[in-house]
Amino acid sequence: MQQEGVPVVILDDEVYSPYSYKREEELEKLAVEHSARLFGKNTHFFNVKRKIVSKSGIGSTPDGYLVDLASDKFFIIEVELSSHDIVHHVMNQLSRFKLAMGNSETRNDLAKFLASTARKGQKVSDADYLARIIEQGVGIFIII
Repeated sequence: MQQEGVPVVILDDEVYSPYSYKREEELEKLAVEHSARLFGKNTHFFNVKRKIVSKSGIGSTPDGYLVDLASDKFFIIEVELSSHDIVHHVMNQLSRFKLAMGNSETRNDLAKFLASTARKGQKVSDADYLARIIEQGVGIFIII
């Protein structure tokens, strides 16, 4: 029985109710399983955690990385629980990502590392390609 006033989504014959994840890993697993639906079919999701660091040593570890192959754009993927404090936790991480991606050494190392994790022959296995699109700018996807 649905509680009165609790939001739901009805799609076809299915009723979807809110669910509170207890651990980020649960939500991360769903993001990996449904990455094509979340980000689009013409993307490559790197399901790797690789710490990125600024020149002054300030860093953080995103939950993954994404390349939009249609637009040649690069994104950091971050998964957060809605219970996390937006200012002290989430904004702090985003600031660390921005500082780290301002470091050319970090950008180049990340491009080489990600290319090495891709299957040979894929566009994203080319470190020069990744370095070029990372250099153009980095977006951030936050899954909450």
